[in-house]
Amino acid sequence: MKKLFTLTMMLITLAMNAQDYAYASNPVSEVVIFKGMDADGLENALTVPQGGFITFSNIYNTNGTWFWVSPDGTAPINNGLTVNYTALPEGYKFYFQGNGTNTGLTNSFVIVYAHEYSSSGSTFSYSEAELDNSVKLFPNPTTSEVALNSEKTYEIQVFDILGNKVMELVGNSINMEHLSNATYIVNALDVETQESLSYKVIKK
Repeated sequence: MKKLFTLTMMLITLAMNAQDYAYASNPVSEVVIFKGMDADGLENALTVPQGGFITFSNIYNTNGTWFWVSPDGTAPINNGLTVNYTALPEGYKFYFQGNGTNTGLTNSFVIVYAHEYSSSGSTFSYSEAELDNSVKLFPNPTTSEVALNSEKTYEIQVFDILGNKVMELVGNSINMEHLSNATYIVNALDVETQESLSYKVIKK
């Protein structure tokens, strides 16, 4: 039975261009890790739900390969998932094709970033003016401190790409100087309005 993982997502499969599509401007809304056993073969492919798109932070192939297919199940040439160059919109699917050993099913996995659409009506476009009014976290990448361009107070949690919480604080700035150089997910909850924000931050 086909699985539908509960992320909010958009995609275009854009492999083979020089641009880095995995670092989308849309904030990361969720990070999910899937093992090969979660999507074993095309009949068990995971489907990107409506409302957004996904990108892939890490792809680990052991005794097999991760692939994507269109909503009707057709697969073009060279349809393997590629870090930083594969983004999948709603309705598209991805799965793991092993070589017949259980090692691939247990040791192969992908780290998926879910992104919400930033749109003012059209599914595949957004207004730059509207985005300019949104709360941003800067500078990004950073070597030490990052801050929200807002005077509000936020409950902030910082996670590594494996989903482990590495920091928790209240305010609107974060000192990441002591953290290792890596990619992190920052979730900020507006204490007053309860609005939830999420960002991907690269610590250098």
